[in-house]
Amino acid sequence: MIILLLLFLPLASALLRAPQPVLQTATNGGSGCPVGTLIQAKLLPLNTTTNDYPLVHSLSSITPSYGPFIPITEMRKNCAVYLNITVSPEWLIRVHQKGTWVQGFARLADSSTRLLWRGGHTYYEAMHRVRSAFCFPSLPFVLFLVDVLKILKNSSSLEIQGPFDGYFRQFAPTSESEYPWVESPCGGGTLTINHQLRIVSGTAKELAWIGEPEEDTVWTFTTDVQVLKCMTK
Repeated sequence: MIILLLLFLPLASALLRAPQPVLQTATNGGSGCPVGTLIQAKLLPLNTTTNDYPLVHSLSSITPSYGPFIPITEMRKNCAVYLNITVSPEWLIRVHQKGTWVQGFARLADSSTRLLWRGGHTYYEAMHRVRSAFCFPSLPFVLFLVDVLKILKNSSSLEIQGPFDGYFRQFAPTSESEYPWVESPCGGGTLTINHQLRIVSGTAKELAWIGEPEEDTVWTFTTDVQVLKCMTK
């Protein structure tokens, strides 16, 4: 009997092993990254140490600027990236539980100038049941617990303080004030990543910009993808 169990253990392990997700399509749009500036989007092989798949996408330019004679609208740029990631119907995709590695370029004139980046993640097709607490003024000592359906969102952010001139690579952890991750419907779906980049400056005496003005500078973002069993209700 023990010998039979040992023989079946590898088979059982293979049956329970999560399938590999597949990145089907990748598109983008927005003032910060016109169509065609998404030059790379890929899922790397499973990292057996962290048990997740690194999800990488690169943009050829995100270039807000601030300075004399530059419209104030140019100091903020938005970019939406749409990544369709699929998996077997019995499984789902969990994204951005840990955070995002951000690699880019900034040239900030002085200490009054800062670069702010925020990346938001969501699956708009996925409605999740979340328990929320409510109370009414007429019943101050009564707490009502209600299950509501909502779209889960989470984000990460970073700040670079001037003066700064060069490339950087920094890790931006998931925000603690939001849901700790986002999940797809069963079988996967389209992940929406919204990048918001802006320059905050107390002076307009000198130019400040993100990205190299003489040539395109690639920005690269890397986050984590996990495959979990889909628990239908």
